[in-house]
Amino acid sequence: MLKEMRRCALCSEKLIAPAWSEYANAHEVRDVWHCTNCGYIFESPDLKEPLLPFALPEQFLPSLVIA
Repeated sequence: MLKEMRRCALCSEKLIAPAWSEYANAHEVRDVWHCTNCGYIFESPDLKEPLLPFALPEQFLPSLVIA
């Protein structure tokens, strides 16, 4: 499902993609936006779904695991 396009908080210009993104923690990514129309720079946190833990290889390929 596509999210609604982010808009500049100052001039309401549509923004296509963040200038950069960084992980704040395991469940939050901070996107830094730069509006090329007015020059405004702001950040917005996006909450991400937690990743499922990796399944252990021996659960799927027990014959290939060397003990």
